[in-house]
Amino acid sequence: MKRLEINTLLLNLSFLFLLSCSGKNDIEKLFINTKSDYWAAYDQQQDSYLYFQFHSDGTFDRYLRNYKGEFELFNKDGDLMHSTAPWSATKDSILTWGPYTYDIINCNENTIVLMFTNPKTKLQSHTFLIREKSPDYRKSPADYEQKYEANPEKYPVPFSK
Repeated sequence: MKRLEINTLLLNLSFLFLLSCSGKNDIEKLFINTKSDYWAAYDQQQDSYLYFQFHSDGTFDRYLRNYKGEFELFNKDGDLMHSTAPWSATKDSILTWGPYTYDIINCNENTIVLMFTNPKTKLQSHTFLIREKSPDYRKSPADYEQKYEANPEKYPVPFSK
């Protein structure tokens, strides 16, 4: 009788282990988009957004937004093909996205903050992913730069007085 109970327990534990190992972890689930939402990616070196959709099969697509606010697939630009390498996120907050590896600093269903460390220089940069629904329109970084340039009096230099 004891042997049957132990075998049953081992079989149940094995089944639970297989279930927990298959499928996406909670962090990966946050990245995955529906057909009508996109991640707007912004970092300090960009003056506009690139948009991404992460798919549950481990692939992703790039998009640009045209002047009408519509998303257009941007996986290739003329003869330049962008990486089609897969993406994945581990439970310990490491994102592998194409050829790059990022630390996931913070994430929720609407915002993800990533940190990239350049392997050669050891300099760090941050990328912000902001979830955006299809009909919504987010101002670009250039819009804010133009606002700053048009209204410098609203942005005093700290400690200048």
